[in-house]
Amino acid sequence: MIDGIVISIFVVFVVLFIGLMALSWWINKKLWKPFYTTLNYLSAYKIGAKDNFDFEVTATAEFNSLNVSLNKMLDRIGHDYQKQKEFTENAAHEMQTPVAVMQSKIDLLIQSQNLKGGGNALD
Repeated sequence: MIDGIVISIFVVFVVLFIGLMALSWWINKKLWKPFYTTLNYLSAYKIGAKDNFDFEVTATAEFNSLNVSLNKMLDRIGHDYQKQKEFTENAAHEMQTPVAVMQSKIDLLIQSQNLKGGGNALD
């Protein structure tokens, strides 16, 4: 009789343990779904893309706060990227002008009749 009671208590504990583990897994999956959705969006984000950041609104205040902060951060990143891109384009253009002038002067100097084999062209 004691063996039957021990076995039945053991079976009940195993069933309860498995049930609690399954319930815990299901609840965690449901609770963390917005976080993983946000994480998947961030991993697919391209810095130059013109996407609207449309994170889902959840019942969890912390996830909503995270999403608001991420929206602000991604807006700043996009703005800073555009400014840096404009600066780089402008700097490249400004650097090309003096280089083009020097190149044309060197071409004129090379084609000059005053340039002889051993002489100094700047004399």
